[in-house]
Amino acid sequence: MAVMSVEICNLALTFLGADRIMDPSEDTENARRLRAIYTPALKDLLRAHPWNFSSRRASLAKLAETPPFGFAFYYQLPSDCLRAVLVNDSPEINFVVEGRKLLCDEGSINLKYIAYVEDPTQYDPNFVNLLAVRLAAEISLPITHSRTVSKDRWDIYFAMTKIARSSDAQEGRPQRTETHSWIRRRS
Repeated sequence: MAVMSVEICNLALTFLGADRIMDPSEDTENARRLRAIYTPALKDLLRAHPWNFSSRRASLAKLAETPPFGFAFYYQLPSDCLRAVLVNDSPEINFVVEGRKLLCDEGSINLKYIAYVEDPTQYDPNFVNLLAVRLAAEISLPITHSRTVSKDRWDIYFAMTKIARSSDAQEGRPQRTETHSWIRRRS
């Protein structure tokens, strides 16, 4: 289970006008609801976008076992990998993830991936707000008993998702992509 942030949980409860919690492990209805959804919501949000704070790079270990068909090699994914993004800095390289293995024809793999980051102090401020709104949307119906409030919270979540992703994507300089020779010949 992720390290639940009291601040993020209380921000979510504040968005709903609900009673705040003192500790995520306390035996209150709001704490139990948040414990049930915190980790799945966090993993879903992390996996959905290549957030800068959760982007990692690793050289993968080739496994002795090989796939029975389709690809030449198995590679072990990092234990914190939620989503493989890019192999060997090339969008042209074909790969697939099956279980906790990456399958590819390349002889060595440098992987850019999205890591499972549990420590809330590492989160981008926009991500903190987005996670809190997501939690509020998830628990809005059982707390408020209002479909209107629940729909409003989900609408706010989807609007904030666009803002947070856009802001995150604007950090850094875009990577230069190589133009293939057949495209250059057409020019």
